[in-house]
Amino acid sequence: SADGAASELPSTGCGYCGTKTRSCTNACEWGGYGSCGSEGSCQPGQTETEACGNCGSRTRTCNNSCGWGAWGACSGQGECAAGQTGSQGCGNCGTQSRTCSSSCSWGGWDSCSSEGSCSPGQSDSTGCGYCGTKTRSCTNTCQWGGYGSCSGEGVCQPGGSDSTGCGWCGTKTRSCNNSCQWGDYGSCGSQGVCQPGWTDSTGCGYCGSKSRSCNNSCQWGDYGSCGGQGSCQPGWSDSQSCGKCGTRTRSCGNSCAWGGWGSCGGEGACSPGQTETQACGNCGTRTRSCGNSCSWGNWSGCSGEGVCAPGDQNVQGCNDCGFQVKTCSNSCSWGGWDTCVGVGTNCNDGDACTYDDKCQGDGMCGGTTISCNDGAGDCGVQKSCNGTSSCTESWPGSGTSCDDGISCTGNGKCNGSGGCSQGSINGWACLINGVCYNHGENNWSGCASCSFFMDNTGWTPKYSVNDCVACGSGYCTSSGGCQYGAAPSCSDGDSCTTGDKCTSSGCKGTYCGNTYCDYELCEFPNCINGACKCIAEGGPFGECF
Repeated sequence: SADGAASELPSTGCGYCGTKTRSCTNACEWGGYGSCGSEGSCQPGQTETEACGNCGSRTRTCNNSCGWGAWGACSGQGECAAGQTGSQGCGNCGTQSRTCSSSCSWGGWDSCSSEGSCSPGQSDSTGCGYCGTKTRSCTNTCQWGGYGSCSGEGVCQPGGSDSTGCGWCGTKTRSCNNSCQWGDYGSCGSQGVCQPGWTDSTGCGYCGSKSRSCNNSCQWGDYGSCGGQGSCQPGWSDSQSCGKCGTRTRSCGNSCAWGGWGSCGGEGACSPGQTETQACGNCGTRTRSCGNSCSWGNWSGCSGEGVCAPGDQNVQGCNDCGFQVKTCSNSCSWGGWDTCVGVGTNCNDGDACTYDDKCQGDGMCGGTTISCNDGAGDCGVQKSCNGTSSCTESWPGSGTSCDDGISCTGNGKCNGSGGCSQGSINGWACLINGVCYNHGENNWSGCASCSFFMDNTGWTPKYSVNDCVACGSGYCTSSGGCQYGAAPSCSDGDSCTTGDKCTSSGCKGTYCGNTYCDYELCEFPNCINGACKCIAEGGPFGECF
């Protein structure tokens, strides 16, 4: 106002349909807004849901005045309230009960209890007087009433009949005989299909079940509602999105419950909105983005590049005959000029097989050449240039495969100092004194052979000395050698021979010969019980020695 009084009070909306106010100061300037007042309780269009009824739910919506509207109708309710109990009649005036589960569906009926002693309408007869009868009936409380008056006293009327209930609501009949006695009841007829109180269940819905009960007329009542159902029909399938524009599927099992989700298939290469950057050009970068179909878009142009590529060099002359170099750095910018290099100045030509490198008259760097050639063989010395007047030497490491030069071995190994160790002997061969032989091959005498199974590094004897096998002008020994000169001693296996030696006809000895008995030459030698005996003159058998 003109006199500066704070008289104007404009307002504006805030919060949930509230208002806030500011005032004009004495300096004719607006002050700050005060706090928001008179707000409602919700945001227009907001919804709220709560449980109701028998496991159901109801919803209300916030109106344009920021106040909650009325609750909607309760939906999705079960057939009963959790914890609720129900009962029904069963058997002979008995009762049975059931309880509503936490999912608001009825549980099964428990067993029938508190039954009476008979079925309503059932009758019972007994004799009285002279061939008379009296009858009692079961009341509606399943208890027997009192007997009635006695009738038909004396005897019954021949040809008369009497019927009573039986079985499943059936009847049976008896007849009075000529002795005024009732005959036996006939078979039970006109029965129903079930026993009152029985229950029967069958499948329904999604793997659920429904039950019916047998009434007092012995007939099945209607089936109840379907309970205990699953969430789907066996064989159904369900799909949902997953991963990078992929899908996954689940199937309904035989128990009407969904199985687990399968693996995610058909995915793209990236997630929508994802970006990727890579290097390009001279230290530049370029970018691409992932589209809504989960595939990469095109690369953008290269940006932020430097003036040169890392490692590039620029050369210029300097002094009288020298030159100097500048090199592009890793950030793609030129470094400073190197020191000026002239003729005869030390340099490095980058060749490890030269040494004493010097700047040449043409401005190039060069040095004296050296040759470093490897040694012969798999395990020979390996030489390499090192920029000096000598070579660096090394040998293949211990255990490196090599050829040991022996034809019947394999898997030779370098020993780390230039040599190749002998490898393992191949199958069906022998290595004897450095010479290879085939399995079964004889030595020079024929008395021994190569046996890979017995000894693949030495000769294996073929015969015993007792075999007396000839080898040239001698005989084979048990060690596989050949004995010349005197025939070798052997054993012919006969205890009654002595001086056994090899002959051309085998091992032979002298039979009880040249022996003495009582210091005299044995006149009649003989072998008795495996020992040499002789017959002394006029005496008994004596042992020859």
